[in-house]
Amino acid sequence: MNEEPKSYTYKEQIENELKQKFPGLKERWESLTNELGPALYDHVRNQSHQEILKIEGFGKLHFSLVIDTNFIFGQIKSSVTKNISLDETFIYRLINCSFVKVYAPFKLKEELYEKIDRVLKKGNEQAAKHADILLNKLIMMDAPWIEDWKIAQRTIGNEDPDDVSFLALSLHTSSHGILSFDKIFKSQNLTKTWGIDDTEKVIHTFNHGITSLAVAGASISIVELLYRLVSFINKVILEVVLGIITALIGITALTIHSLGQIPIEIMIGLAGMFIAGLFLSDDLRQGGKDLMDTVVDKMRSYSSELVEFLSELKELILEFWEVFKPFGITTLELFTYLSHEVQLMHEQMVELEVTKSAT
Repeated sequence: MNEEPKSYTYKEQIENELKQKFPGLKERWESLTNELGPALYDHVRNQSHQEILKIEGFGKLHFSLVIDTNFIFGQIKSSVTKNISLDETFIYRLINCSFVKVYAPFKLKEELYEKIDRVLKKGNEQAAKHADILLNKLIMMDAPWIEDWKIAQRTIGNEDPDDVSFLALSLHTSSHGILSFDKIFKSQNLTKTWGIDDTEKVIHTFNHGITSLAVAGASISIVELLYRLVSFINKVILEVVLGIITALIGITALTIHSLGQIPIEIMIGLAGMFIAGLFLSDDLRQGGKDLMDTVVDKMRSYSSELVEFLSELKELILEFWEVFKPFGITTLELFTYLSHEVQLMHEQMVELEVTKSAT
């Protein structure tokens, strides 16, 4: 006997829970689908097609950079001199990312080999092999339009004519910037100059951010729903955190304000009495001790009050979560149920179309 697919089991479980929360939901949904019929399906199909196009658009997103000679040489040099495997270097990981395009003008190849021969006396052969591997992964081209060259020449040509081709290529490809440590690129404002840290952050965002969720197959509607739910939760949490900070600031301000009411002369006098008492008099020493005991007790009092306040705040947050949790879970359950119903309707309509075309 074939087991029923788990998706249907989950659907029934959600459906049963929703029946208790929203009596008549299933009947109303079936009535709606029967009333609208093909019109509803056409609407869903069109929306699905639009979302598929959006998802395909997400899938075509890429991060593009132009890399300069000194940067790639520095990566090769570190690998050879520090005995680091090439596949562990930043540049190797970067150019092997499926959504990253790294460009370089043709002159980079000649400059790179020349620099390896001139600078790296030891490990020259290994460095050349590394260069071969990396260059095969780069998109080698020059900017084809004279206008890009003119703009690049006007911008940095007088200071460093050797780097004009890199800036021109960045302008032509509309890249996200130039991967370089050279000051000449940092001094211009036509395109961004990237370092390793900046690039790593962007790669991480592309890998783990909302883009990956869409590319993985989640529809834009789901992404938007999750975004709104998370935004709502974050907003409330932010308000709670701000409340905590405000309360703590209030306690601190009250303490400082109280101390501020004591004239500075008396504060200095008390401090002087305490110090002198350590050396001169048993009475003063005892007085100083009593004063310090009073201060310590007061601090303990504030500490206990703060602990009590934070404890109450914790209970408040827990109560808030208990109130919010059913709302959040129900929203997701309802969304999942309706999404599943639409998917089933879509499959049934496709089957009908296939059957109709076959007859």
